[in-house]
Amino acid sequence: MRIYAAGIGEYTEILADFPDNMKKDIVNAGECKKLNGLKCSPTCTGGYSFQMDGASYKKCKNMAFFHTLEERNFSAIRKIVEAEINHVD
Repeated sequence: MRIYAAGIGEYTEILADFPDNMKKDIVNAGECKKLNGLKCSPTCTGGYSFQMDGASYKKCKNMAFFHTLEERNFSAIRKIVEAEINHVD
């Protein structure tokens, strides 16, 4: 499941509670070229800047939150989707 979470920078506490397998997926996801000063697709709007476990990340929005739908991930996925639904710009 790919989650597009525009407010991810505000969800540090939620990310801290993610299971280790999901954190590993995020850490291993590709870096955002645009946020790192490189060229990307002209249609790309840019990725996500956020902190997780004290480290700062600039990750590609198409890969950072692309997780397997399985029981051990359900709670974390639900929390981030609910946070995004309630997010106000």
